[in-house]
Amino acid sequence: MAAFSVVILGPPPRLSRERRLAVVGSDAVTVRFLAEGELPTQRPNLLLAPILRAEDGLHLLRSLDRLGLALKARERSGESTLVGGWFPTPWLSPEPLAPFVDLALLGGEELLGRLTAILRSVRQQDHPEILKLLTALPGFYVPSLYNPIYDTDGWLVAVEPVDPAAPLPVRALVPTVMAPPLPTDLHWSPLPTTESLDARVAAGEKSLSLWVGTPRAIDPGMLGEMAVTLWETGMRQLHLGFWVGHPEGPEMNRTLPHWIKRLRHESISRLHREEALPAISVSGHCFIPRPWTIWQWAPMASVAELKAELRLVVDAFRELPVFFTHDLPKWAAMEGLVARGDRRVGDLLRLAHQIGWERAEIESFWNPAFYLRRSRSIAEYLPWDHFDWGIDREALKQEAMRKR
Repeated sequence: MAAFSVVILGPPPRLSRERRLAVVGSDAVTVRFLAEGELPTQRPNLLLAPILRAEDGLHLLRSLDRLGLALKARERSGESTLVGGWFPTPWLSPEPLAPFVDLALLGGEELLGRLTAILRSVRQQDHPEILKLLTALPGFYVPSLYNPIYDTDGWLVAVEPVDPAAPLPVRALVPTVMAPPLPTDLHWSPLPTTESLDARVAAGEKSLSLWVGTPRAIDPGMLGEMAVTLWETGMRQLHLGFWVGHPEGPEMNRTLPHWIKRLRHESISRLHREEALPAISVSGHCFIPRPWTIWQWAPMASVAELKAELRLVVDAFRELPVFFTHDLPKWAAMEGLVARGDRRVGDLLRLAHQIGWERAEIESFWNPAFYLRRSRSIAEYLPWDHFDWGIDREALKQEAMRKR
C-alpha cells in the first residue's frame, strides 16, 4: 500500500529540523514541506497550511484552485484529499477558514507527531475514521462537527457540537513556548543580556530586532546602555518595532521622533562618537486587537485613522538619520478580519481570493466594520469562545474592564 502523503504549505513556526526529520522518515506516512509561497503540483492525501496571517489563508485557497479542488469543504465529498489549517497560536481565529478545511490543528509542533501517528493507523480513504480519531485528541478541531448559532439579528450567540462525541470546549495543545501576539515578519527580542548577544553574534547574527510597542514602554537610557553592548559584541544594526493605532499609544506620532533623538543622544553619550552608533531602523505596525488578549473586545483603528497617523510619523522622520517602514493599513484591515471574524468572514475571504481584497470589501454582503470597528460587550459571545487555550478568561475580562 502506498504511503499516506502529507504536503505542508511552508514550514510551520518553531518546527526544528530534527522534528521535521522525525516525521518525514516513515514508510507509512510521507511529509513534504513546501517553500514559502510555493504551490503544490499534485494532490496529496492531506494538504496542511500553517496559518499565521491572512495571506496564509489566501495561499491555501490558491493551492486548492491549483489542485482543482473545491474551496468549500462540504463540496469536496468523495475527494481523496483532506484539507487542514494549522493554528500554532491563539491570536488568530480558526473560524474564518472553517468553511474551507476538514480539520484544524490548534497548538505547537507536537501536533505533527500525533497527527502522523493517527495517519499510520488507518486506511488512506477512511476520512470519517481519521477525523473521528483526531476529534478525541486535544489540539484537533473538526469544524463540520460544530454549528454556529445566530440570533434573529445575525449576532453569534453560540457554537454547538452536532455530534455527541465532539468535545466542548475544544482544547488546544498549548506549546511550551508560545510566541506573543507580535508581527510575524521578524524574530522580535526583548531587551537582551550581554551573554545572549554574545551567543547570537557567535551564531552569525549581525542585527537585533527589538520590540518596543509604544514609545512610553521603555526608557531610552536603557537602550543607550544596550547600544554600548551592541558595539562591544559586534552587532551593528538595531531595528525597533512599534504599534500604530494602539488604544494606549495614540500619542506615538508626536513622541516617537523625539524618543529616537533621545535614544541617539543616550547612545552617543556612552560611545563618545557618532560613528560608533548602530544603524537604526524603525517599523510601524498596525495594531490588531487579537483573540485571547485584553484587547479582544476593543475596536480596531480604521484604515483612514491608521493612514493619518502614519503620515504624521513619516513626516516627522524625514529629518532623522533613521530608515522607517510601515504596514499597509488596507492589508492590516484584512488581517484584523481573519484574526477576529466568525465563519461568515469566509465568504469575504473567498471573494478576496477571486476578485481581490478591495473589490471584495465592496461586493461582500458582510460589512467588515461589524468585525473591526465596533467595541464588543464583555458579555458578547466571541467567535473563539468555544476553544480552550489555557488562558484565564475571567482575568482577561477584569483587565479589559480596568482599561476601559
